[in-house]
Amino acid sequence: MEFLLAIAASLAAAGISGGAGYLYGKVRGREEFEQEVEARALQFVERLGTRIAAADLRRGHEIAEARGIVDTRNAFREALNSLGEALNSTIDQLEREIAEGNIDAVRETLMVLSRSWPERRHAVESRIRVLIAELGFRSK
Repeated sequence: MEFLLAIAASLAAAGISGGAGYLYGKVRGREEFEQEVEARALQFVERLGTRIAAADLRRGHEIAEARGIVDTRNAFREALNSLGEALNSTIDQLEREIAEGNIDAVRETLMVLSRSWPERRHAVESRIRVLIAELGFRSK
């Protein structure tokens, strides 16, 4: 009997250790991802700032330099706007209906959203991938 208790205690300790290690790895992975997101966002800001600071203001160069700055900003803005467009229309309508307190309209819009979500989900995922690529992430 003591032998079985010893085995059970050993298995429990191993399970707890394994579970703790797994959770630690998950938490650590999330922290690393969050640090990576922060770093990429800062890199975009740095890239734009570098273009602004290094702009050649000699006569004849102003338009080209300005276009480079605008293009850098627009690439990121287009990815954000595209994501917003995929999320906005029906959800904006839902927000207005909630504010108005129109329960019947909320119910109807929820039904429309639930029917259209599978298709819309793919568009949202695609646009998030574009945004992530614009920030400089690569698939691993």
